[in-house]
Amino acid sequence: MTEGPRPRSIDQRISQSVISFRGDKPLSAEQLHRTAAAIRRILEGHGGRNWGVHVDSPFVQVATLIALQSMDRSAVLLPHAQPDFITRIARKFDGLLLDVPVDEKMAIRLPDADALLEECGSFPPLTSPWRQAVGLMTSGSSGQPTQVLKTPAQIVSEVDMLEQAFGRLLSGERVFHGTTSHQHLFGFTFRVMWPLLTGRAFSDTQIRFPGEVSQSARHHQHIVLISSPAFLSRARELIDLSQLAANGPVVFSSGGKLDTATAVHFNRHPGISLVEIYGSTETGALASRITAGPADSPWRPLPGVEVAVAIEAHEVDEVDEADQADEVLSARAPHLPDGTWFRTEDKVRFDRNGGFALLGRKDRIVKVADKRVSLTELERLLEERAEIDEAKVLELDTGMLGAVLVPAGSGWNRVREIGKDHFVREIRNHLAGHVDRVTVPKRWRLLKRLPVNAQGKIEHDALGAAFSKPRPGPSWRVVSADTNHWVGETEITVNLGVLNGHFPDNPIVPGVAQISWVAEAAIKAFGLTDLPGNMEAVKFHSPIIPGNIIRLTLRIDRQTHKVHFEITHGDRSCCLGRLLLDPDG
Repeated sequence: MTEGPRPRSIDQRISQSVISFRGDKPLSAEQLHRTAAAIRRILEGHGGRNWGVHVDSPFVQVATLIALQSMDRSAVLLPHAQPDFITRIARKFDGLLLDVPVDEKMAIRLPDADALLEECGSFPPLTSPWRQAVGLMTSGSSGQPTQVLKTPAQIVSEVDMLEQAFGRLLSGERVFHGTTSHQHLFGFTFRVMWPLLTGRAFSDTQIRFPGEVSQSARHHQHIVLISSPAFLSRARELIDLSQLAANGPVVFSSGGKLDTATAVHFNRHPGISLVEIYGSTETGALASRITAGPADSPWRPLPGVEVAVAIEAHEVDEVDEADQADEVLSARAPHLPDGTWFRTEDKVRFDRNGGFALLGRKDRIVKVADKRVSLTELERLLEERAEIDEAKVLELDTGMLGAVLVPAGSGWNRVREIGKDHFVREIRNHLAGHVDRVTVPKRWRLLKRLPVNAQGKIEHDALGAAFSKPRPGPSWRVVSADTNHWVGETEITVNLGVLNGHFPDNPIVPGVAQISWVAEAAIKAFGLTDLPGNMEAVKFHSPIIPGNIIRLTLRIDRQTHKVHFEITHGDRSCCLGRLLLDPDG
């Protein structure tokens, strides 16, 4: 990259000939500023200073921020655009800018990126100094969603800190790609603003599947991958790391702890630089560790970041003892507001060399699929329902969330009317309208009352024990049956044991479980004396996920000693094949 000091102003830094790629198509700074002008034209008929923004394209997101800055308006990046969430937060803003179908009385719908790029040529480029802070939404320690504001100066300071720390790793014409959303701070800062403000380019398309990583590397030889522990763990066996390592990619991971197996797998390929980042929406990036050593290697503060132990809510004490343990971390950095110390809720233990280990959190904020989730907020949303008297949400040993509900009288009436599984599905859909779907609890229990001790305090061990015996398999409702045919239906509920860990943020029924269900149903339907010995022509066409109502159709051919089967969901075939029976069985 170019030597010498860079301008402090964001608008003066955006000048590179290519700032983004939409597929293989390069997008220039001029196109960005023309797109900003087109968006400003859309906004000119609408008043208000405080706007909520959610757009799928990072390129359009930056153009939208430029348009709002030029009108001296502030923007808050919305974490998602679920309808109930939008309805709930709309009153907090003067206006909403979304790129999804929406009630015109509630928000302005922006054209998609391709349409904006097609029409922006008729507009003169729009540039503007950035004076207004950019807001991001997160869960605060109170459990209520809060806005965290990042001033232009803070954004520039954090980018300069990252460049000082890691610029040496980013030689060549690097293109930044990401599996993380640009609506959250890590994706916004690392995936978009860092390349934008340092003369590099970013991809306008989010990587959603492991195979797209190799595809991105073929398009742009020297890539920077902004990712998360959940994605890297899921993808490690599905990416050809030997091929990827040939061009020296740099991978940044944040949003949780990277498991040892994944770190070891990546470290087998010396060409890959794997860096873990520690921080939060409130603090930005604070520390890092390059995972080439032991899995428990300490975190090191980034350039300009000071760390200390918080003694009181507003006091800190400099670290000079190696045996200080289970204290809460405080930090001060140029990209934090007012030069003050920020007290986190992360428990830490410092070493003699200024590094530290993370020991967990003191509050009720947990990470699920790399997203911060307030258990308090989930409980509040559940207890909004008239059918629920009490709700408790806890993090299980598997990393999933579990919800324990005490239904009200009307709730138990609803359970008797439609069944427990349908009742849970209604509650899950209610939550999914307010929070990101991957953060909705995967396992559910209904109790008459919460377990308490003699002091009236809830026994959390007893709550956890409620999940110790997962439902082993589906309960089939027989649709039809005769000597040689059997049809049954069941709903795939979130508390099926086979879903545990498969996968934590995207549960699907494993193929081996489907075959096991088929075999067990065939034994009961046709009076078989033993499990089928083998199978043939088995094909898996479509995944089975929680909430699906599936139908299993069986037909036995006693002459050929085969059971033909098919699992369907609606008009979609999920799995089909033949079980081979023992002729002597």
